[in-house]
Amino acid sequence: MSYRGSHIGTLIKPHGFRGDLLLKGRKEILTELQTGMPLFIEIDGQRIPFFIEEIEADDTGGRCLVRFGFIGSDEEARRFVGCQVFDTLVPDKRDVPAWNHLRDYIGFMVTDTRSGNEYKVTDFMDNHENPLLIIDKEGVEVMLPVNADYILSVDSKKKKIVAAFPDGLI
Repeated sequence: MSYRGSHIGTLIKPHGFRGDLLLKGRKEILTELQTGMPLFIEIDGQRIPFFIEEIEADDTGGRCLVRFGFIGSDEEARRFVGCQVFDTLVPDKRDVPAWNHLRDYIGFMVTDTRSGNEYKVTDFMDNHENPLLIIDKEGVEVMLPVNADYILSVDSKKKKIVAAFPDGLI
């Protein structure tokens, strides 16, 4: 799958013991990042969304300390060293099925073919270039990119979606 989107930097090293990472990149974008925003970390060729829990810029402006949701230790943070970070995930339009009414999928159950687990669609982000389904995983919101690599089938009558979740999503 090919992607477009703004590359904003690289995760260069863990910082501390709580899972914080040092992000080095484009000063003009790093200074705009805020708590709660999603960033997309490229892992094995896939861009996976992670929400910023805390962020602190350093004096140079070209680096910042970031704590992401689901990364809670120095050991976990080390797995992400060297990963590229993007501010948006924009799949090539040929890879995205026509999802004209994402609102209609609220309440659908999503089955992950890899784990067999089932989750409920609670909301959506109808970003023109990057549609996302928001699913509930035991009280935690997870963003599932809407593209042909992940969404395998939709049964509107049964209100079921079959998906192959990207590594690291759940």
